[in-house]
Amino acid sequence: MSQTNYKSCLGTIVLVLTLPTFVLIVGGIVIFIIFLGDTNIEYQSEIITITKNIFQSVFFIVTSILAYLTYSNAKKGLLNPVNTEYHKRAFDHIENLSSFLIAEFDPESSDYWANKGFSDDGLDEINKVFKEHKLEILKAGEFRGGIRTPNSFTRINNKIKKIKSEPFLPSEIRDKVVGYLELRSNTMLKVYLDEVKNYRDELANGKMGDQNFEINNAIVYNRITQRLYKEGFGVSQVEDEVQQLRMFIQNYLHSFNPYK
Repeated sequence: MSQTNYKSCLGTIVLVLTLPTFVLIVGGIVIFIIFLGDTNIEYQSEIITITKNIFQSVFFIVTSILAYLTYSNAKKGLLNPVNTEYHKRAFDHIENLSSFLIAEFDPESSDYWANKGFSDDGLDEINKVFKEHKLEILKAGEFRGGIRTPNSFTRINNKIKKIKSEPFLPSEIRDKVVGYLELRSNTMLKVYLDEVKNYRDELANGKMGDQNFEINNAIVYNRITQRLYKEGFGVSQVEDEVQQLRMFIQNYLHSFNPYK
């Protein structure tokens, strides 16, 4: 049962109990007044009998209403196997999403950011091409051909597609996570393409040496890192945002706790 349904049910029960309590209080006051104003025993006995019947009727009506409300809410919640199974599946997918978000910052994960060079996957290929065709590239003053999309962008983009089409993810979580991941991946791609194109131009115009490609890679990597921090998507900045997203997910799950 969700927090909203739980509070709604509780409010209805309080309302149902308030009415008979009011009737009992008023009835008691009326009986007290009658007893004070009339000493006819027979009349008093009749009033007591009538009042007792009214109280019994009110009691049975309230009991019936409470039984119906309890059954109705249970049917919508825990006693509904379809609803229960849906929430179980939804919670499993939410947990998987949360694990995906934090994996990049978990040293024991294969997706840990420090285990992967953001630019290495594309730069090594560029360095190889320049080494094999250095004279032609220097003569032309440019690199021909496109720039390969980095693996980091492809990984995030593929995950975004899965999240968008995942039927068991609540829309509140899906929209928030997808919105951030799309902004991040688009920024990453733009920064990467800009800096790699700049590096290729520097090689082609003789502004960047080819004596040590590892140093070249480090220079480009640092450029990319600095620009990402300026855009708000540096490693520590992304980790902070991921923690905020996981906190949002935690609060969403907490809203289903009927005992809080």
